Amino acid sequence: MCERFALHSDMASVRARFGVRAKVRSEWTPRWNLERGDETPIIRRGENGRREIAVLKWGLELDHPLLNVSEGSATTIAARSLKRGALLKSLFESKRCILPLDAFYVTPSFATKARPWAFALDDAQTMGAAAIWLSDPKVNGAGHFAIISTSPNESIALLNEFMPAILFPEHEREWLSAKTSSNAAYNLIKPYPADLMRAWPVARVKGEGPGLLARVA
Repeated sequence: MCERFALHSDMASVRARFGVRAKVRSEWTPRWNLERGDETPIIRRGENGRREIAVLKWGLELDHPLLNVSEGSATTIAARSLKRGALLKSLFESKRCILPLDAFYVTPSFATKARPWAFALDDAQTMGAAAIWLSDPKVNGAGHFAIISTSPNESIALLNEFMPAILFPEHEREWLSAKTSSNAAYNLIKPYPADLMRAWPVARVKGEGPGLLARVA
C-alpha cells in the first residue's frame, strides 16, 4: 500500500486545482517524501460549507479494532471498514476530506528488498485521494487524517493488493458535500484506471528532493 507520497506543487497550484478560495494560514514547502506523522495539506468542508485547506498530520490516532495501529497511527483505512463499526461510519459521514498528492510510492508486498514504484496521473495533474480526518481535542486547530484504500488497478495489482482511492475530479464536489449520503460517497470509492496513470521504478532511498522521483533502470 501507499506508505509514502509526494506533494511538490505549491499552495497556489493546490488551491487552483481544488477550487479553494479561502486563505491558507500555513505556508507549504514542496515535499517528495511524506511519511506517517508528517503534516500535509488536506481539503475539507469548512464550517461555512466552503472548501478550505487545513494542514493535518498523516496518521489517524484512533484506537479501533478495525484499524491496523500495531506500528503507530493508521495511515490508511480499507474502504470496506467504513461500513463496519459506529465510529468509522460516523467519521465517514461527517469527516470526509481530500488529500492532494502529485505521486505516491508502492513497494511490492511480495519482496521486502524490492525497489518501490512511483505512480502519478498520465497528464501530470495533482491527484485527490479520498480520506477522512479527525480533530485533535488536545490542540486547537490540529488534527490528523488517513487515506482510504481500495482494491488495486491492473498495474498496482502486480505489486500490492491495495491502492489509494483516487477520486475522479468530477466526483470531488459530491465527495465533500454534506448532502452526499454515506452510501453515495462509498460508491465513489473505486480503483483509478491504470490507463490514466503512469508508473516507473525509483530507488530505495530516504531524504528529500525531486531525485526521489527519478526513474531507475
